[in-house]
Amino acid sequence: VILTATNSCGSITVSQNITVLIPPVAGFSPNPSQGCEPLTVQFVSTSIGQVDTYLWTFEGGIPASSTTASPVVIFNNPGNYDVSLEVSNAAGTDQVIQTDIIEVLPEPVSDFSSTTTDLTVSFTNLSLNADIYSWVFGDGNTSTQENPVHTYAQSGNYSVTLVAINNCGTVSITQDISIL
Repeated sequence: VILTATNSCGSITVSQNITVLIPPVAGFSPNPSQGCEPLTVQFVSTSIGQVDTYLWTFEGGIPASSTTASPVVIFNNPGNYDVSLEVSNAAGTDQVIQTDIIEVLPEPVSDFSSTTTDLTVSFTNLSLNADIYSWVFGDGNTSTQENPVHTYAQSGNYSVTLVAINNCGTVSITQDISIL
């Protein structure tokens, strides 16, 4: 800024630099935003303007908060989580909250029960979070049905295995059943 003052005796000019500071605008992106448990996420501030302080809050995350520009956070439990970022400078503060921005997918859980009538067994699939099922009945036969019914050729003890699969993993359970 330059100021010139003039009167009948002359003029004088004075100059001074000024700084105009505007408040920052908060923004961020996670990488990745979806994945299997435990999910490790790198957050990057995409805030606009000069940022002097960061305050992150991570629902369900470890750590639960951070003051760095690009924190790394681990989400151990399946679910959807909110994340907020507050940025500040001498001119002001701005905050953004992204609802359900993080989606942590669960591993499958394999479980089943069975009911026997003579040589026929009805299997009830009690698995959680699975998309694909693979049964091994212990007599050389298999099935990919969710709740199969299997008839054994003869009585005896059989080890039955159920494998439950989703994008986050493969788990199995084996139970011994007796056919009388």
